[in-house]
Amino acid sequence: VITKSVSWSNIVGRNTIVEYTITYYNSGNDAITGVQIIDTPDSGFVLLNSGIPPYSFISGDSYVWNIWYLGTGESGSINLTFQLDPSVETNTNICNSVSIDGSWTELTPWNNTYFACVLVTGSTLLIEKTLTSSGPFNAWDIVTYEIYYANTSSGTITEVEIVDDSN
Repeated sequence: VITKSVSWSNIVGRNTIVEYTITYYNSGNDAITGVQIIDTPDSGFVLLNSGIPPYSFISGDSYVWNIWYLGTGESGSINLTFQLDPSVETNTNICNSVSIDGSWTELTPWNNTYFACVLVTGSTLLIEKTLTSSGPFNAWDIVTYEIYYANTSSGTITEVEIVDDSN
């Protein structure tokens, strides 16, 4: 099983730094060998940090990690940091795919590839509000949110006011 998540909003501006987390897991009944994680970003992504562990080698446009062995129930993760090329067209979906492969007979191949995409906008100011407390909630319970904002352009934005109307 492999998944990939993006660090924050899936709507980003040009030149934005985007962080991905790749998570892999052996959900089978046997240990697997010859495991490779293959990450293939679309053009428009510029790799800034190749993760820990660093990739084993590059194959074409893909970064490859040799994990070699993954026991039953074992998992791991890889963090990657990319920057969007400032020349990427606005209103474009840029995707990054990841897959897991190896020398085993796969019974559920549908969960071995995952795509994470971002929409590149012309906007320079992004904002995201995320619920950080968990429910269910009762009347008068405290509910907390995290508000994330970012200037995704190379210029300065002034006189920004963030208003949260929770009514």
